Amino acid sequence: MSTDKRSGPRRRVLLSDMLVFDGGARTVNCSVRDLSDSGAKIELGGVELLPRSLWLIEMRAGVARECRVTWARGRQLGLEFIAAHDLQSADTPDLQFMRRLWIESVAR
Repeated sequence: MSTDKRSGPRRRVLLSDMLVFDGGARTVNCSVRDLSDSGAKIELGGVELLPRSLWLIEMRAGVARECRVTWARGRQLGLEFIAAHDLQSADTPDLQFMRRLWIESVAR
């Protein structure tokens, strides 16, 4: 009997993305290790205290995902995706802020 609770298959990846929380006051770079339609396994550069709800900006895709932290083990965390927003068509102040972060990060 499998204990895997994922709703879909995951893909092993190595992507550099960004977490945003505290109303945009804090950002943390992260590496995405596994990715599925419903969530991701990420790794941080160090141990961080993170809130349960946060945003993941997918740099390559230009997508901001509302997330919930489902588990944490040291520098690795499991995220559940709640909603996805295309940063090309950001239409709220929160999304426009994340669009600016995305554009600045991609330009580096």
